[in-house]
Amino acid sequence: MTVVQSADLVGLGRAEDLLQAVVAANDAVGLAEVLHDDLVARGHDGLLHGKAEDVAGYASGAFAVISYAELRRHCLLHEVTGITFVRAAISARSSGEEVSVVMDYTRTWVHDDGRWQVIAAHLSPVSD
Repeated sequence: MTVVQSADLVGLGRAEDLLQAVVAANDAVGLAEVLHDDLVARGHDGLLHGKAEDVAGYASGAFAVISYAELRRHCLLHEVTGITFVRAAISARSSGEEVSVVMDYTRTWVHDDGRWQVIAAHLSPVSD
């Protein structure tokens, strides 16, 4: 079920909340709704990844979030484009190994058909 979200900062904030909730719940179906089909994301490995690859990691269980806690957030809006800057503390299981890390996320969102979707993203671990 697709949720209608307003094309303003409140709607963008709710979209970010939804993204974090589906990630924390390891909800591959929900994640597919929030990510744009044309998504390009630079992962922690420095490589570019697409929507199908990201969703498949959750669906297969190759990547599973144990805990997700937002530490801070800043949102920008320009017409139908939004950007969220999020720092989060994450514990996850990746390829059978448990990891805990603080990550910085920059997500570019587009508002289309009454909802926000991530079309570009960059994530990187926070260095000490």
